[in-house]
Amino acid sequence: MNPGDGGGGARVAPWRNPGWRAAGPWAWLALWGVLVPPALAHGAGLPSAAPGSVAAQQEAERKALFDVAANAVVFVRCGDDSIGSGFLVDAAGLILTNRHVVECDDSVSVILRTGEKRKGKIVAKDPIYDLALLRIKADGLQLSTLALADSDAVEVADYAAAVSHPVGGVWTFNDGLISNRYPAKHDQYAGILQAQVPLQPGSSGGPLLNRRGDVVGIVTAKLRTGDNMIFCIQSNLARRLLGEYQGNANGQLAVNGNIPGAELIVDGKVSGTLPALLTLPVGAHAIEVRAKGRTHRRDITLQKGRVEQVFVKPEDLR
Repeated sequence: MNPGDGGGGARVAPWRNPGWRAAGPWAWLALWGVLVPPALAHGAGLPSAAPGSVAAQQEAERKALFDVAANAVVFVRCGDDSIGSGFLVDAAGLILTNRHVVECDDSVSVILRTGEKRKGKIVAKDPIYDLALLRIKADGLQLSTLALADSDAVEVADYAAAVSHPVGGVWTFNDGLISNRYPAKHDQYAGILQAQVPLQPGSSGGPLLNRRGDVVGIVTAKLRTGDNMIFCIQSNLARRLLGEYQGNANGQLAVNGNIPGAELIVDGKVSGTLPALLTLPVGAHAIEVRAKGRTHRRDITLQKGRVEQVFVKPEDLR
């Protein structure tokens, strides 16, 4: 998984040309008449779905989904070469994107679908996940927003769609399906959704959507060798960053151990099995690990934005 590759924040050759940098994403519109014959550009000669057919209904659903999402998706540029996507999560100008999209020493600029360009201010970066929050001044703007869905409800084979800026292209729609999911307690790829959606560099930070137009994931990376295989951070993990920014501070607890099937109890509530990765409010917590009638107890204190690592050995159980 390589953030900067495929779904990652793009550093691509066309943008090194000063003319492309000046034109921004709108430069792609100039190519339309060159790459697409005029007849096809106006739909002539293309087969259309029969009215009332399943295909026509699916086409209408995709168009409606794009219309709902596109106005909330923004183009993000950091310096001269780093480009990516993001989306508005509140009408006051708060934008969610990837941390690697805005890791540069230069100013961040944001372009809305209306063509309005605003300076972006980085207000938060997640120390664990590849997430960041930007804010733009919303004065005089009517901003559309996207809601974060419950990513725990997402299942393999669910429909998925993305609106983003692949290679800087303006507001592009692609869809596919969820092909795998890695729960937050998983050691590797914790909290990741895997999807089969064709995306290219510049899509990082854009939303992965369900059929209702709610965000289930944030596009983060693409496997160089994987055919249209992308990886997205689950929306429930983005809620944590939003919560911290809004004053609800959290930390993370990682509990591991060579005790297959051991049960984890946090503050008296069963919280899964080992290995586990949990997001909890900062402060003191009591944890228990139980297996085969034996228990290990420990008190821990979580700090904001930090991961508390706990390793339990079989001989720790009493």
